[in-house]
Amino acid sequence: MSTGYVPYPDGMRKTWPLRPKAKRQREDSPPEAPPTKKLHEEIPSEPVHGQRPVLKAELNWRIRNHTDRCHGTFMLDTGCTGPILSEEFVRKEKIPVVRRASPIQMQDAQGDIMMGAGEYITVPLEMVMGKHEEKLRWEVAPLEKGISGYLPVSWIRKHNPDINWHTNRIQFRSEHCKRHCIPTEVEIEAIEDWEMLAEDPAEVYQVGTAVWHDDSGEDVSLRLMPEYREWADVFSIEKSDQIPEHRHMITTSTCTQERSRRSVPYTHALIRSSRC
Repeated sequence: MSTGYVPYPDGMRKTWPLRPKAKRQREDSPPEAPPTKKLHEEIPSEPVHGQRPVLKAELNWRIRNHTDRCHGTFMLDTGCTGPILSEEFVRKEKIPVVRRASPIQMQDAQGDIMMGAGEYITVPLEMVMGKHEEKLRWEVAPLEKGISGYLPVSWIRKHNPDINWHTNRIQFRSEHCKRHCIPTEVEIEAIEDWEMLAEDPAEVYQVGTAVWHDDSGEDVSLRLMPEYREWADVFSIEKSDQIPEHRHMITTSTCTQERSRRSVPYTHALIRSSRC
């Protein structure tokens, strides 16, 4: 047994017992990966089938100064290359068609040639959906039952409609539709100052003010107390030379009733453009 002392020429020196060296981890060895949790694999549900969204539209055509119309249901088909009407729908609604001088070949979704298609096209038809109006000529081909026609991807690109797939509503707000498909209806309305605050700035195109004047040409309402300003026309120079309707007997109650029924004079003339 070692005593821990070894003899030296100049005396004794204390030594420590040797300990085994710990094994070093190799620097080039990769670190141990943390334990991973096994993720639960979710199994997708079975395919769910719902109703197909369709567009309801009115078709109008004019023959010999007479306008006929019919209603149909149309589908947006991104795989379709041109507008197509059902042959059965055309025959049922008696939509006028024109025979092509040179028939063309049309293919279905499987790439097979559609028999009975490519020979006839319709006369120009006006398609109306709400306030959206457009003239189209359609191919005539045998289609599935219950569908009046297909609108192609080129039609979707051209009009670029806003579609809410949750409510199945469609809105036409593209620049093309505003210029070519949506007729502008100008509406002129007389409103008060406080009513102007509720107007949508996007629908207001021009605002003009109308005031009643005094003898000096100024706004007569500025000279009246606030509670009398809505009857500024009574004190204006424009109404001063107008004699009211003559009556044999006018009581106080009658005057009050007539005054409550009179229209309130306006201060602003609003010109609004109605669009869908």
